[in-house]
Amino acid sequence: MIQTKIEPQDILDAIRSLDIKDRERHDWITGWLPESKMLQWAKDALSLKCEQANADALTWAKRAVCARIDRFLELSLLQKRASDKYPDRIRFLRDVEIEMPDVIHNLIIQPRNDLEHLYLMPPDNGPEKNSIGQL
Repeated sequence: MIQTKIEPQDILDAIRSLDIKDRERHDWITGWLPESKMLQWAKDALSLKCEQANADALTWAKRAVCARIDRFLELSLLQKRASDKYPDRIRFLRDVEIEMPDVIHNLIIQPRNDLEHLYLMPPDNGPEKNSIGQL
């Protein structure tokens, strides 16, 4: 297999040149909960001030982040990347010069995965947990 290096700007330019009006749209994406609603539910959970609230908030925040990534990939005609693991999706987005701060993975995705798969309570990130969703 011959591999050719393609500059990130070339990928973005190619995406912008596509006429997506003629492309078959994926109706499943329109049925998704909006990320803003997921984020609001995360904030609502934090207002409960109980141990379960951190877990619920983290779960909804992770869903919002992942939905935003997946929606971007789908609408940018990059849906092939939507089957990658999230660290790989994030690395890909960085490769095409989309800003993805480490804090997204470190404070949202990884702690939620630890909660879901290792049954570890999420850390209490103090004041910064209230501003994570604004990323």
